[in-house]
Amino acid sequence: MSIPFIPVSPRTAARNIATRMSLVREGLMARGEYLADPTIVEKVTWEPYGSGHRLVIIPPPSPSPVTLENSSLPDDPGAATAEQPDGRSPTPDNPTNDPAVDVPADPLVPAVLTIVTQLVPGQSWLYPDGRWTGPTAYVQRFTDVKLLCTGGAPAHQRFVDDYSTSVANLNTIMGRLGDSRNERNTVVHGSTNSIRMRHQLFTEYEDPEMADPSDVAYTRAWPTSTPEAAEALAVAAEGYQVNPLPAYDQNGVLLEPLYYGKRLDGATVIARFELTHYLIRKGKEKRAVDTFSARIVQLRVILPPPGASPATPRKKRVLMHDAYFGSFTPTKRRRDDDDDKENEPLAKSMRCG
Repeated sequence: MSIPFIPVSPRTAARNIATRMSLVREGLMARGEYLADPTIVEKVTWEPYGSGHRLVIIPPPSPSPVTLENSSLPDDPGAATAEQPDGRSPTPDNPTNDPAVDVPADPLVPAVLTIVTQLVPGQSWLYPDGRWTGPTAYVQRFTDVKLLCTGGAPAHQRFVDDYSTSVANLNTIMGRLGDSRNERNTVVHGSTNSIRMRHQLFTEYEDPEMADPSDVAYTRAWPTSTPEAAEALAVAAEGYQVNPLPAYDQNGVLLEPLYYGKRLDGATVIARFELTHYLIRKGKEKRAVDTFSARIVQLRVILPPPGASPATPRKKRVLMHDAYFGSFTPTKRRRDDDDDKENEPLAKSMRCG
């Protein structure tokens, strides 16, 4: 039984879009990782990571130990027998409260930053095999292929100012690291302040002998567009696992690899990424370049490219549905004439119904 198509006016469709975008923004602000949040720069810091650095979340301050001076308990010496004179409390790593024991600090958690951006048509490299035709100066091996997304300011008015704030905060965060005498290659580019994010397509097995046969079969079946890529994939599948791009459509459904370009080029997305920094020496003169990279954690379409049709979901490998953001279906309505006017052209271009 088919569901009948019930047309709505562009004005109503525009209002629905405005409502959804407002809910999306409210949700992002509440999560604490949105780059448009003015407090985000105080929540993160850089830590050494291998030969470079990675951005991590600043852990919350430890709670003050309970002592006789700050306790609300009665003045009972026996009530504080677990406390040492230095204010230390027993922990699982130091149950006897021995001051000589060096309790390990909790590992820092990589920071995941979020930005709302519109992927610039023609400036992303989203082919599932990178259109590999052989080694180049930048990509020597097929297993080094990366997918590239370039995002700019969103067209939707709800996020125009947020994008400017996000870029400013991102530049502030990156500005804390590096040497002013070095060249800088950041994730923000050009006069339009576009951002570039990358996705590593392959991961090497620690022990190929222990690889799951279904993983190997899945990698072998990955789509290719050139004979060189097909040949290289057959070899790579023996020691590498393919990593599908964690990109989801408006309904939170994972995109098929052959749809990456069609569904993402020109779409407005919530992009979540991790930030790293390395000092790279370039050229014969070995000039120093402070290089920053944004690794894609997730892309979630909130406004598709104009005229896009529904996508076909994937069947396995990464979460089929977006468990992080869930559904953006509006739960309340707002009537705002300015919202209607700003969204009517967008609603028409999307052929909303």
